[in-house]
Amino acid sequence: MRKPFLDNLRYGIVLSVAVYHVFYQFNSVGVITNVLIPGIPALDAPLYVLYPWFMAALFMISGICARYSLEKQTGKQYLKGKVRRQLIPSIAIIFLIGWSTGWVTDQYANIFGGGQVPGFAKYLVWCMSGIGVLWFLHELLLCEVVLVLIRKLDKKDWLWQLGSKANFPVICLLVLGMWGSAYILNTPVIEVYRNGFYLFCFLAGYILFSHEQIQSLLAKWAPCMLAVSGVLAVVYTVHFWGQNYAALNNLKAPLTNLYAWFACLGVLGAGKRWLDKEITGRQTKIKGAGNDFLSDIDRSMDDYGKIKAVFEKCIRQIDYVKDAPENQTLYSGLVNGQTVCAGYARTFQYLMNRLDIPVIYVTGTTDTGEAHGWNIVKCGDNYYNVDVTWGDPVFAEGESGEYNLPDDLIYYDFLCVSDAEFSDTHQADANLPLPACNADDLEYYRQIGRYMDTFDATQILWEMETDIEETKEYSEFKFATDDLMAQVMEARPELLDKASGYLCSYYGLGSVKYTYSEDTATRKLMVFWQYKGEPSE
Repeated sequence: MRKPFLDNLRYGIVLSVAVYHVFYQFNSVGVITNVLIPGIPALDAPLYVLYPWFMAALFMISGICARYSLEKQTGKQYLKGKVRRQLIPSIAIIFLIGWSTGWVTDQYANIFGGGQVPGFAKYLVWCMSGIGVLWFLHELLLCEVVLVLIRKLDKKDWLWQLGSKANFPVICLLVLGMWGSAYILNTPVIEVYRNGFYLFCFLAGYILFSHEQIQSLLAKWAPCMLAVSGVLAVVYTVHFWGQNYAALNNLKAPLTNLYAWFACLGVLGAGKRWLDKEITGRQTKIKGAGNDFLSDIDRSMDDYGKIKAVFEKCIRQIDYVKDAPENQTLYSGLVNGQTVCAGYARTFQYLMNRLDIPVIYVTGTTDTGEAHGWNIVKCGDNYYNVDVTWGDPVFAEGESGEYNLPDDLIYYDFLCVSDAEFSDTHQADANLPLPACNADDLEYYRQIGRYMDTFDATQILWEMETDIEETKEYSEFKFATDDLMAQVMEARPELLDKASGYLCSYYGLGSVKYTYSEDTATRKLMVFWQYKGEPSE
């Protein structure tokens, strides 16, 4: 689940880290630097403003991303990837390149005081003093290991579900948790490893800020939080001016943590509110693809007509490709035309929004336990479930394997259906507060008069014969209960024998082929007619 605002915030914070490290070389308050040069007090102000919160925010964003990553992989797979992408490269950089920055520091600061130190020992000291910003990757890996351990203990995901229940006052009061964490698990001497503080920020991102509704809540309050953090920035800077802002005692201070917490809330909320968009080029492509997609959608139709038309067009224009690039994004479905369930659902959501039809993106699992994404859409006064992904057909099981299904076939079993119909195969994540979908009036088979709540073989045969007379490619029926489905399956050989005989006599054919599909999960029968055959003699 890739969110543009998180990428944009991450880019912005990394840029601020780079700016900070330029300015801090000239600090005049005693923060240790690699090069001993006179400080410039006028350049201290941005250091005071940035230092309390920017790394905290980065750990929160990492926690949010960890949640999304662990929805698609096991803890073992997750850590294996982190070791490969974080730990190994960072250690290699320290020992291959990092020593050089330590050597530069030694030239200016005379680390060894002129004493005789073995060359290998010097090399190790240079490497350690050259870690620089790589400490972030080490601290982050520690947080990730702790998170995987917590997930092993919390198998039912209670902590994360608890996070979804937080309201805005509770979120504000969690500043006390940040303040308390500043006192624990701090390493001696190398004070940059504030293990308790950064672990709290990381877990806050995972448990609390990864929820869509919490992100929306922060976006709502973003202007207020930015104003509060702006005032706190001034108060903090004035209060600690001239002191070493990186000293552990100052980092434990209530004012420092109050500023850090509300600055993080303001930054996350502002990102969600104003930066939740792709970079300009991609956004232009998305908008253009959306315009093209909707160009032939009749805007005069009622909402159901628009929903059905978009549902159909998504299925016709998008291919399900498991390994498609960026397959969790809107871009993959709308622009690239290759995606998985998340891309289908996000594309449908985007197009509904363009048509001013209320829609929700839903995550959950299928009856097989696989992670899945779909939508809930509002039509009239009622809400309905829609699963575009499952509208894509597969080859039907039939008596003849020589006849393929029509290329433009669409399954409508999951278009505007009720919870009663949907819950057999879909289960939304427990933390999502979703509207009830109680209405079944827009279910497709009710709309076309092929929803059978009683078994009437004569009626079914008459419907098939009508379809044959109108040269329809297939006949389809949905049955209200499993018992009705069982009855039609038992009667199916006789029904199809009579219907195919009618097709032969109506078109003067000696024999015909057909394919049928019986789906007990959706209680549906489909028969695909072939109007070619040997003429009767």
